[in-house]
Amino acid sequence: MEDFYMGGASVKLFLPIFKMNFPEIVDIALPAEGVFHNLVVVSIKKTYPMQAYKIMHGLWGMGQMMFTKYLVVVDADPQAEKQSGLKLTHKYHRQASCIPGQAC
Repeated sequence: MEDFYMGGASVKLFLPIFKMNFPEIVDIALPAEGVFHNLVVVSIKKTYPMQAYKIMHGLWGMGQMMFTKYLVVVDADPQAEKQSGLKLTHKYHRQASCIPGQAC
C-alpha cells in the first residue's frame, strides 16, 4: 500500500517535467489498482487525431515509465479524474472489444 503514496508523490514531482515535453497533458494518475507503476491514466487536451498514440509512445520512452504495463490516455474530463483507473480501463476496453451484432 505504501507504493500508492509514493506514486502520488512521483506524480507531483514529475508532472511538470512531463508537461514540458508534452504540453497537452492535463493530469496523470497512478491508481492503487495498478500498484503504483503497472497502470497509468493520463488525461490530455486532444487537438488532433492519433494524439493519444504520440503521448503513449512518448511516455513509454521516458525513463522509468518504460516499466508501465498499461497506459490509458483519456480526454481531459473532470469526471475522469474522480473515477478509479480500473473502472476507466474496464469501460474503454469493453467498448473497444464489442463485436457488432453481439451483446457486450
